[in-house]
Amino acid sequence: APAPAKSATTTELVLPPALFPIDADETLNLKQNQEKKLFSELQILSDKQQDIGSFRRILIKITNQEEKYLNIADFFKTLNIACPPDILNNLNSNFTLFFYSQKDVPISPFLAGLGRNKLGLVLETIKPEALGQQLAFWELTMENDLEPLFLDKKMILGFSQAQFQGRFIASSTIRYMDLPDRFVSLNYLLLNNKLLITTSQESMDSLIGKLNENSD
Repeated sequence: APAPAKSATTTELVLPPALFPIDADETLNLKQNQEKKLFSELQILSDKQQDIGSFRRILIKITNQEEKYLNIADFFKTLNIACPPDILNNLNSNFTLFFYSQKDVPISPFLAGLGRNKLGLVLETIKPEALGQQLAFWELTMENDLEPLFLDKKMILGFSQAQFQGRFIASSTIRYMDLPDRFVSLNYLLLNNKLLITTSQESMDSLIGKLNENSD
């Protein structure tokens, strides 16, 4: 008797859970050999209209014979972000990439021209207690390592003379560097088991508000 025909099975792609409450989802579809287009595609998405004060999550889907969502290690590699191995190995693969639309914009037309939508990341850590010293050490190169997150929309390129400073909000000390001001700045915070990275002061403050509101 002939062997029974094998039924074709397709694995349904599971949507990664968002690491904080988002207002909208958008999926960026790239073919497997198009990953290097990620930077320019994010630049295009950064100019897209979104509600002021809202968080729009960007999911990056890679299509070959099968579809998959980009994990954090592949995201860093594809966007040319350098992350110290000790920190990368302490991150879960799921992450949330988002654009936040600023309520407040600079008076200067030139600075305002850098855009209202700011890119940011929420990363989930495995052992947050091990990250304090590693993050402090990363500050020495963090500005240069995370340069791609600014999507070429900042005035100071490469290493600047700016230094990281501390800013206290909602029982947390945010580490930040103005490039050159709060509208375009590098901010990070380890909040419980989540590492938050944003490219403006307002997006960090709003993100903390979202996370604290969710934990109540």
